Amino acid sequence: MKKLGIVLINYNNSDDTVECLRSIASSTIKPYVIIIDNNSKVKPGQIRLKQAYEKIFLYLNEKNVGFAIANNIGAKILRDRYDVEYIIILNNDTLVQENTFEVLLNSLENNKVVSAISCKIVDTNNNIWYAGGEIDFQRGRPKIKDWGIPKSQLKNNQSRFVTFISGCLFMTSMKTYQKLGGFNERYFMYVEDLDLSLRMVKKGLKLYYTDETSIVHKVNSSFGGKNEKKGFHPENPNLAFHFYHKMLNRYLVMKDHLSLFSFVLFTIYYWPYFIAKNIMFLLHGRFDIIKPSIEIVREISNAKNS
Repeated sequence: MKKLGIVLINYNNSDDTVECLRSIASSTIKPYVIIIDNNSKVKPGQIRLKQAYEKIFLYLNEKNVGFAIANNIGAKILRDRYDVEYIIILNNDTLVQENTFEVLLNSLENNKVVSAISCKIVDTNNNIWYAGGEIDFQRGRPKIKDWGIPKSQLKNNQSRFVTFISGCLFMTSMKTYQKLGGFNERYFMYVEDLDLSLRMVKKGLKLYYTDETSIVHKVNSSFGGKNEKKGFHPENPNLAFHFYHKMLNRYLVMKDHLSLFSFVLFTIYYWPYFIAKNIMFLLHGRFDIIKPSIEIVREISNAKNS
């Protein structure tokens, strides 16, 4: 059996990490797990983590370095310490099935043209969160097939090649991950999986979605809380952080990867959307959006001049 390793990032939500480890412990394949703690206020206890799953290595960052850098640190530890052949980037607020890793590994092993793979991901209400994705270049974001519909209502959702794999569960060979340089560390959080998918597609590497297994994603536990108002919802307490990183990174990724003509088309959509969102947030009293919006414009202006 090929050696498999997982990277989990923990930030102020060790309860989710423990639950994730318990689900991994029930798997038919027992991978090595590297847990990178991004300077949580309350550090996860190694004894508690090992009680949930024995084959772990805990690494404590002295500051929150973000999603991309933390995963790259974890990948390096997996390579140097355990010499694994395959790596899975996995959100710590997920629950895997017993066969999840076996299905993913067999799919990669049996189909040599596949370079990266993911599976069906549902939220806690059993609605589709990821079921294969394609890159929407005009909007600068992935388009997820059947997003939000109940898993029980899925029709014609079959295993297939895709152009986008979510960083919630992203499996590839360690050799491929190293050749790509891992996640682009320019992006602190959000859209780094879009960038990685784009880089793989541009190199002619094949991304694959399998419908033969699934995992549960609790969604938006990255801030260490149970926030019901997510994303660009005007009542999201983390709206300013979310808007800044997602909108800025979306622009920078498209700037890096699109042709001049396609990028112009993207900006025709981007700026009206950016302005409309700001107006909507301000009408809802979210004046805290002003500072990150100004910073986005400043960063984009700097990127144009670089």
